[in-house]
Amino acid sequence: MGITVQWDDDSKTVIRLDFMGKWTWTELHEANAAMGKMVKDVSTRIDLITDLSTSHILPEGALSQARSITMREKMDMGIIVAVRAGKFIEILYGMFQQLYGKRSGFPDTFFVNSLEEARALIHSKRTPASQA
Repeated sequence: MGITVQWDDDSKTVIRLDFMGKWTWTELHEANAAMGKMVKDVSTRIDLITDLSTSHILPEGALSQARSITMREKMDMGIIVAVRAGKFIEILYGMFQQLYGKRSGFPDTFFVNSLEEARALIHSKRTPASQA
């Protein structure tokens, strides 16, 4: 069914990818290109929410595709928060981190159960401890 890309906030600091049903790596690469265009004129840190609550199927070749995605155009990426990614995706992410580690340049990634939790987590990561 595909992937949609949109700003999740009016201040243009959070991008949300909504994964719906069955999607392809080509669609993910197109979504990444769309994100690149969206952030072209933005000079602040961008956090990313990937909402997988309506899609729990990964196309084949997940580890190799994840690596190729990290090698693409870099943006000032904050954190990635995955909503309802599922245990399988969490395990694959752990494998990716073990294989490539911090040298991959992949942002810190967190897994939550709802869009509200994702937004709250991003807010907490942006708020200095003294103001939280």
